[in-house]
Amino acid sequence: MRIAAGSGQRANLFDRNPLTIQGTYDTTGIAPHTVTTRWTYTVPSNRKALIAWTDMVWTRLTAAGAAARVTIRIVLGSGAVPSMRTINSNAVDATNTATGQVGQTLLAGESVSGTTQDNSTGGTCDYTISAGGTEFDA
Repeated sequence: MRIAAGSGQRANLFDRNPLTIQGTYDTTGIAPHTVTTRWTYTVPSNRKALIAWTDMVWTRLTAAGAAARVTIRIVLGSGAVPSMRTINSNAVDATNTATGQVGQTLLAGESVSGTTQDNSTGGTCDYTISAGGTEFDA
């Protein structure tokens, strides 16, 4: 169904060849690591993307020898970080969750990515890090 735009107005984004987009990383038992990009989405030429939501979940699976900072973040092309969690917990089954609404429009060539980092020595963590929205004609 098309919703008509008035004379001289651009069609709404949902009438401009919309495509649902989503980046997700969901895994278990990850050992300590430096900053690691888990997924990236880049807006194609002649398109824009409205990043609408983010979701992050972290759980300590096994205790670390020495717990240190664990960071999960969503980074937008402009360098903005609409969602980030920094955790310092060594308790097994400790969980940290963040869900948010973003509303950021990315232009062609800009990107959104999900990263994780664990500075602990030993131990493992579970991660879920996602973001999504709608891609449409520019």
